[in-house]
Amino acid sequence: MYNEETKIRAIKLRKQGKSLLEISQILHTAKSTSSLWLSTEKNRGIYGTMTKQGWMRFIQKKSVIALHKRTIIRQNNRETEAKKQIQNLQFPLETKRSILATLYWSEGSKGEGVLDFANTDPQLCLIFTTLLRECYKLDESKFRIRLHLHKYHNDKDLKKYWSKLLKIPTSQFNAIVWKKEPNSGKRYRQNYHGICFVKYNSVDLQKRIMAYAHLLGEKLTKNAPVA
Repeated sequence: MYNEETKIRAIKLRKQGKSLLEISQILHTAKSTSSLWLSTEKNRGIYGTMTKQGWMRFIQKKSVIALHKRTIIRQNNRETEAKKQIQNLQFPLETKRSILATLYWSEGSKGEGVLDFANTDPQLCLIFTTLLRECYKLDESKFRIRLHLHKYHNDKDLKKYWSKLLKIPTSQFNAIVWKKEPNSGKRYRQNYHGICFVKYNSVDLQKRIMAYAHLLGEKLTKNAPVA
């Protein structure tokens, strides 16, 4: 049997935002026992001036805050671990070409024609153009940019944004493609810069990168186990 002090501790721990599992672990009680104490009407006096429904809303709010804090801590731990793993990484030319080929294989145009890469993520577009410049000798005048935007976008601001980010003058931007507005009442995305198509007018370079990507894929999977 548990004394009254243990029951009161359980209720106080609950008020601090602890879950039933955490309370049971702290007090060394069964989870069902803790639940019974917290749901019994005779304990309502310890809720203060709150009703039982108000108490439950209070606990739910505390739980959400605690969960949010734990999520932030876990994310910070992941970022710290990732920084330790990559801080000493080196990127020789062939490593950069491998990353570029994999990125283009994933997001670039596979058909016959010019090199054409598209994405909504500004960082991915920047990685692509940076690696392309570092891995191959380019003619900067062969770059072209095409933006797909919604009617709520400011086309002048976004042309300046992408031009500054990718270091490609706005004079090399093609006509903007305006997307049809949704009829479903879908909410617009904040901090959405449209779809950016980065084109480089070279059929030869596109074929070279795709050949590199396919050979890289074969090498990586050469000794892969067969199911």
